Formats: sequence, C-alpha cells, structure tokens
Amino acid sequence: MAVAERFRLDPILMPKEVLDIDRRITMDEYLSLFLPISDKLWGDDFGEPLGVLIECWDPLTAYREFAERFNKYF
Repeated sequence: MAVAERFRLDPILMPKEVLDIDRRITMDEYLSLFLPISDKLWGDDFGEPLGVLIECWDPLTAYREFAERFNKYF
C-alpha cells in the first residue's frame, strides 16, 4: 500500500514488476535483519533477494536518528 500511495499506483492493479521487486527486497530485509538461519524459511514466494545491503543501528543510535528527524519536521 505504501508503494502504491507513494507512486500513485492502483493497489488492485499493481504492476507485476512492482510486486516482484517488493517481494525480493523483503527477502533482503529478512536476510539482513533476522540472521539467516535458513534462506528458505519463508519459501520461494519471495524470489531471489536483490542484494541490497541493509545496515542496522544499535537502539541508542536509532533513537537519536529518529528523534533528530522527528524534531526537524514536527
């Protein structure tokens, strides 16, 4: 829904290419964030990862970054 809203796409008629990329980047997120015990834990429905590196912050850094951005815009 976020992708559809951001790019003004019909969520019901989402292009196949967009769905494919969304599924594949979900696998990148999973592999980066949840220590890959098994790359087939979710099955093959998500396709091959795109290879996007997702870097994680420790909780204090995440809090500071969030607070800084929140205070900047709100």
